[in-house]
Amino acid sequence: MHRPETRFRRGVVAGLLGAVTVAVWFFVLDVIAGHPFQTPAALGSSLLFAKTTMEMSARTIVGYYVFHFVAFVLAGILFVWVTERIERKPSFMLFALLFLILGEALAVANFATLAQWGLRSLGVWTVTIANLLAILVMGWYIWATHPTLRRLGEEPPPVRV
Repeated sequence: MHRPETRFRRGVVAGLLGAVTVAVWFFVLDVIAGHPFQTPAALGSSLLFAKTTMEMSARTIVGYYVFHFVAFVLAGILFVWVTERIERKPSFMLFALLFLILGEALAVANFATLAQWGLRSLGVWTVTIANLLAILVMGWYIWATHPTLRRLGEEPPPVRV
């Protein structure tokens, strides 16, 4: 069993890794498009300030990044908690998979309805790819820091007769 402070620390690290992955992905896309920080400005304008036009300001961008990093840290803590449940009861993995699919669908739907106007040509696909990259990076970290989970992946399932 993992100690609560270890669980919290691993969750924070996993969340920060996911947050940085998504932030870098969108920063690169914004730079390629010739509009650095357009994505956090658009998302901050719509999600935090309920605006229908993008406000390119430090307040909007920093505000969005604070929201973004806090949300990912909370997701990382939840990810570690779910992983520890899977280690104790492997059948919990089905719940985790359904939760992950539902979470991704809700994130994309939220983006598509609230902030699509601000991202112009980037579109919903960029959010889907960003979320998948974050899941891969966070999942890699969780896999690397949970040897019990790795052993579960290596052992054949029990045969029932």
